Amino acid sequence: MKNRIEYLWRLVATAGCYAVFYASAFVFIVLVLPVIHVVFQNSASRNRKVRWIINKYFIFFVRLMVGLGCIHIGLYGADQLKSRSPRMVIANHPSYLDIVILLSLIPNACCIVNSNLLSNPFIGLIVKSAGFICNKMDSEQVINDCISALNSGCPIIFFPEGTRSVPGRAFKFHRGFAHVVLKSGFDIQPVTINCEPSILAKSVPWYKIPDRSAKFIIHAKQNMKASNITDVHEAPAIAARKVVRYLECYYDKEMGIR
Repeated sequence: MKNRIEYLWRLVATAGCYAVFYASAFVFIVLVLPVIHVVFQNSASRNRKVRWIINKYFIFFVRLMVGLGCIHIGLYGADQLKSRSPRMVIANHPSYLDIVILLSLIPNACCIVNSNLLSNPFIGLIVKSAGFICNKMDSEQVINDCISALNSGCPIIFFPEGTRSVPGRAFKFHRGFAHVVLKSGFDIQPVTINCEPSILAKSVPWYKIPDRSAKFIIHAKQNMKASNITDVHEAPAIAARKVVRYLECYYDKEMGIR
């Protein structure tokens, strides 16, 4: 009976968190965003202010979910993760909540977003206002936009699988992040995310919550340089392939996949 009551509480709390999230997005779009557009005429300044608000709001939202018992979080390497230095933060992607948690932890972070988000009447407008980078553009344009964001001082969050991870499956990464790193010279910061039991995984609706609270274990690893992985003067396609293969093996090992 106790477990059943706890489960029902977490289900109601999860629904409440979703309601808070979308209600907050509505209020932000209707009341806050117009003020930001008036006060900050420069698009770069406007983007930075929106990213600042996203960071502060997600800190509140993650604490809300933890406080209600929906999730638990274990964080290792917090100082490294909270650094404001521009770099490519790459992570595996077990849950829809990964980006919310990472954006709460990394100040002024930019990220690569799925083009489907742009059609969302709430989230799409916020994504555009934050200056996040859409992944449906020409690949060269995406790379150049990432480099511009890095040069402006933004860390970039990138999920190199391109979709949510499948538990137990060896990692297969897209090469986009490797081309950005090789062309820009900025560091890679690997982040591993474990989520047990699984929640909001690929193709799983929000109301399919596990029998107990999900715990996210997040490890921020030491920064890497592409020059320590491959000869950066090689042909870009070859160098990018080597960086990707190195990190696929790295993540397989870190996540216990053989």
